[in-house]
Amino acid sequence: MSTFNTLAVIATALAAALLGLMSGYAIAARQRSRLRHALRLAAHAAHHDKLTGLPNRETLTRQLANPGSRTLVLAIVNLDRFAAINRLWGHRVGDQLLVLQAHRARYQARHDGVCYRLRRDEFAVVWPATADHAAQLADQLLAALAEPVELYVHDHPVTVTVCATAGVTTGAGTSSAGLLLARADTALQHAKQTARGTALLWRPSLAALPRPDRQPAHPAEGGQ
Repeated sequence: MSTFNTLAVIATALAAALLGLMSGYAIAARQRSRLRHALRLAAHAAHHDKLTGLPNRETLTRQLANPGSRTLVLAIVNLDRFAAINRLWGHRVGDQLLVLQAHRARYQARHDGVCYRLRRDEFAVVWPATADHAAQLADQLLAALAEPVELYVHDHPVTVTVCATAGVTTGAGTSSAGLLLARADTALQHAKQTARGTALLWRPSLAALPRPDRQPAHPAEGGQ
């Protein structure tokens, strides 16, 4: 074989090897991209509610555990007629209501606040605000949730009004997540017993009440 032919064979082999390396690199890059995308999706799913897209309770607890030096207002909100709507029209209609009310709550949490879904028909909103603004923020949230909402029942629009009740507390950087959640929940349970459709601010004289046992009967009600 002549020198020219030998060089041609070597060049062809090198080109093939280079193309192979480039192809392998491209495949590996695509695989890494798919893996990064899958990891992002998994991380998002772990910290967000599947139905509403809101951050979940785990995310709320983590955020409350690291508030920095800010003061904050925490409201836990429960929809008052959700169980009746589920019984009357079924879970699909109930899911519509949850999604629509989640959007309303998220809108009310704008301007640095964050809305979370805790479970079933229960949400939480955290605002970076002082105690002086707690009542106003909670009242505005409940007013928005009490606006009539249009649901589709067997493809027919039905307008319903669903009020909500809230328990509210305030805290600063020294407040623990567990303490804030317990106080807001205590205020919520008292409000549901005495004044549904209103927001009650926690105070030391409020005794802890047992939470009703409401195990979710539908996957979307779990608040995951």
